[in-house]
Amino acid sequence: MKKLLSFTLLICIALSCSLLFTACNKTASANATIVYSSETMVVIKVDEVSGNATLIHALDSVKGDNFNYEISGGMITSVNGVQNKADWSFSWMLYTNDADFSNTTWGTVTYNQMTFGSATLGAQDLPVASGFYYILNYTSF
Repeated sequence: MKKLLSFTLLICIALSCSLLFTACNKTASANATIVYSSETMVVIKVDEVSGNATLIHALDSVKGDNFNYEISGGMITSVNGVQNKADWSFSWMLYTNDADFSNTTWGTVTYNQMTFGSATLGAQDLPVASGFYYILNYTSF
């Protein structure tokens, strides 16, 4: 009986934690602006963040007539109709000037005389912060 009670309590705690985590993500939001767009590069500046917003929140805030993206399996597979190559010789990569979530040894891209490091997380997990820039760049390997 004691084991059953402990097991039930453990399950309740796990469910409560997962519900709390899910509820927090639903209240997150980000407002962003597209500052540059070409066929192979989109630069987004995050203007405002609430909660634990990720790059997906920022991308969704600018999604519309002039910007569209597709994501599959955690990877951005298409931006404005330009799709990743089937052999992955070209694909959409993420870069940011947020030093906490970028790594210049993994790759860099230059925009407006600034160097941006490769993002350390994917779009669904990459936290965004107000005032930082995020770049989607169609990169070859």
